[in-house]
Amino acid sequence: MSAKTDGRRAAGAETRRRLLAAATELLAERGESGLTLRAVSAAAEANVAAVQYHFGSREALVATVVAEASRPVVEAQLAALDALPTAPTAAQLIEAWAHPLIRVAVGTTAEERRLGRIVGQTLAAPLEHLDVRLRELATAPTERLIAGLERALPDVGRAELTLRVALLSSALAGFASGAFEPWVARSDPERELEARVLDRLVRLTTT
Repeated sequence: MSAKTDGRRAAGAETRRRLLAAATELLAERGESGLTLRAVSAAAEANVAAVQYHFGSREALVATVVAEASRPVVEAQLAALDALPTAPTAAQLIEAWAHPLIRVAVGTTAEERRLGRIVGQTLAAPLEHLDVRLRELATAPTERLIAGLERALPDVGRAELTLRVALLSSALAGFASGAFEPWVARSDPERELEARVLDRLVRLTTT
């Protein structure tokens, strides 16, 4: 393989990285409707044809951003669920499943806030190509949560538990999207926000 070919591949990989980074930033700041090929290309200092070359379409680019943002959250959920004891309580299950989502929803760092907004906005978006991609990623930890809750709360039916988990997901999606930042900013600084949110989620599911 020639040095020239290697150089082209490296340049192509760098262009793809810049496009993905620009799209991630725009999706977090403006939402899906604000992500245009022109805006992504300008931010990445590339041309529109580069987006189509590397991703195929605007929709495929958005789906890639969503998948990249969601994957570390899903992996953290699965790892936390794997670390639970043999017969975890309902509270332990909810904490393991919800904490990675709360972490990005609260956003103690700029990167976490960016990921949180993407996850939250995507969960709330009525766009099928986004919802399907994110739901596919989230299926494993959510199914494990519901199955675990069935064992921990045998007197509560699966249909009711599924509804409660859906409400948890909706609450975290809205929280992560940034829609409630004006209210969250007024929260009591003396208390840990993550712990407060987690406590409310546990109560919602188990009572």
